[in-house]
Amino acid sequence: MTSNDYAVHLDCAACKPDDAENSCIIDSWVGALRNIHWPVSLTKQDNQNYNANLQRINCGPLSLIMYCSDPIIAKREGKVGSAGSESHFTFNYINKGRLSVDHNNQITDLSKGDFVIADNSLPSTIEFLSKAQTFSIRIPAKLLGIYIDNPRLLCNQIPSGGTLYRGVLKELFFCLWRQCEDGATEESQKAVINTFLSFLAISFETGNKRQLSDAHKSEFLLSRIKEYIDNNLSNIHLSPELVAQEFHISTRYLRKLFQAEGTNSMTDYIRYKRLDKCADDLISIQTDKKSITDIAYFWGFNNSSSFTRAFKAYFGISPMEYKRR
Repeated sequence: MTSNDYAVHLDCAACKPDDAENSCIIDSWVGALRNIHWPVSLTKQDNQNYNANLQRINCGPLSLIMYCSDPIIAKREGKVGSAGSESHFTFNYINKGRLSVDHNNQITDLSKGDFVIADNSLPSTIEFLSKAQTFSIRIPAKLLGIYIDNPRLLCNQIPSGGTLYRGVLKELFFCLWRQCEDGATEESQKAVINTFLSFLAISFETGNKRQLSDAHKSEFLLSRIKEYIDNNLSNIHLSPELVAQEFHISTRYLRKLFQAEGTNSMTDYIRYKRLDKCADDLISIQTDKKSITDIAYFWGFNNSSSFTRAFKAYFGISPMEYKRR
């Protein structure tokens, strides 16, 4: 048995969700999490087996999950989707125990009644500090964006007014769960989903949303924009307009974000990143048979002459000289 694939034994008495009638035995905690699109690596202080329970049900576009576990550390690598791919957020409600969450290098301690949202495309580490039970809802980013303006800015933030809403959100979670178990109509499910997401939006609007400083918002947003750019450098249509549309901001505000950091423009940032990628490929064994023009075109340069000029201005030598050296 390895540290990344512990056997799991169901502990009904200690870990059964309060409002669930049925429980299921999990043969592999890693495998179970992969089934809910959350590939993780697990570490534990010892080689002992541990108790865990996981249940999942779909409610329209949402995936509802109830799970609990003995103390363990779960790490997930972030993966920013390419243009056009669907991304998701997760609403997490702590029903029992204590957790420590490191989400995009921001650490938050959670205890009973706390709730947060997380961007599934970002790396995260969750440490179960005690036997803990969590209710989670996986929500498509486009759907959540209808109710919360740019939810990325609120990731891992515990609303200060959370005590006013935790009970209602918990009840709405189980209402969604029962709707699906009872085979409710699609219209009925939509109504409860709308109620839940509307209430979630209100809880953040009256809580941490007002307390987040402009500097923190800008810093977090800029880091997300750079991640998106870095993962889409080969897209010839990558532009300030495309990025502004993706993050629901104006091109003017986008320009200010980069200028505040000391970069003349986002266009300059894209060009420098593409030139770095081209330079790597020019001396890489994997791309040794590719021509300079092919490499330039792959990374978004549509004119070989302008690419050569930009490369020489950036590195001080031509692409051919760089490759020879």
